[in-house]
Amino acid sequence: IQRHESLRTVFKSQGDEIHQVIQQDFDFKVSQHDLRQLSRGEQQESLKALVSADVHQSFDLSRDLMVRASYIQLGTDETDVKDVMLFNMHHIASDGWSMGVLYKEFVTQYEALLSGEPDPLAPLEIQYADYAHWQRDWLTGDVLANQLSYWSKQLEDVPVVHSLPLDYPRTENNTHEGGVVSFQLDSDVSKGLQQIAKEHQLTPFMLLHAILSLVLSRHSNSSDIVVGTPVANRMQVELEPLIGFFVNTLVLRTDTNHETLDEYLSHVREVNLDAQAHQDIPFEQLVENFGEIRSLKHSPLFQIMFTMDTNEVNDSELEDVRFSPLGGGDIVSKFELN
Repeated sequence: IQRHESLRTVFKSQGDEIHQVIQQDFDFKVSQHDLRQLSRGEQQESLKALVSADVHQSFDLSRDLMVRASYIQLGTDETDVKDVMLFNMHHIASDGWSMGVLYKEFVTQYEALLSGEPDPLAPLEIQYADYAHWQRDWLTGDVLANQLSYWSKQLEDVPVVHSLPLDYPRTENNTHEGGVVSFQLDSDVSKGLQQIAKEHQLTPFMLLHAILSLVLSRHSNSSDIVVGTPVANRMQVELEPLIGFFVNTLVLRTDTNHETLDEYLSHVREVNLDAQAHQDIPFEQLVENFGEIRSLKHSPLFQIMFTMDTNEVNDSELEDVRFSPLGGGDIVSKFELN
């Protein structure tokens, strides 16, 4: 928290404006819960309740640290039961990339503490506020005009909602409860796709985007397919070790009506490259400029999100402890289809 200013930044209202204030003094404690006396079934129910309670506990953006931590003791049977370390960072101060930074730095510093070594992490060159200040100064004038001009053409007459048939009518009080379908491609299919991507000078993301758009087109009876995708938006190497909200959302709009597969894949490649080249406009600004119809029933500009997630946390093995991600939990869907 001392290392990353974003985790100790609060937001104060002054008249009609909101200002960031970086706290120099803060009080941080790890909440502890001892469930060792409970039966296995009771432990799992209590663990689920504790996680749910932490998820639904609001952050006060005007005074709270933007991260919470809890340690839940379950037992000492090393062959089966594991204790749980729970982190909760507010999205205003972090993104998927930041979760990886938090995890890696926590493990690194924990290992140093165990061995009695000093903090091995080099001081950060810049902080999130430096990036925010640079972005505000840079994204003006011709740079801003050029980006807005591209998105104005790309989003002209964009469909308000997708044409996929729904199993339930949209409501204004969406609970975001979702389900998940999991599967793996076999190695032959995977290698075949990689070969196609290579032949057409596509990244794996571009090829999967092209396939997804075709599937959506067939099921919606429309050739105008719009999906959103998150981008890390860390274009400078100095931003890579920072915890902060850098992620941006791009709108990818494809036309699936082409004579040949070559033409179609070339079109998808161009859509992706152009969107990436104009990714500096915050999504909120796109909505403000081009999301003409706003509704509580659906998200603006797109309702289908396509994500290729490379931020997954892996296992870490230290001298006397092993860290691995905790599975399970509720499935939350922020979009109609993800």
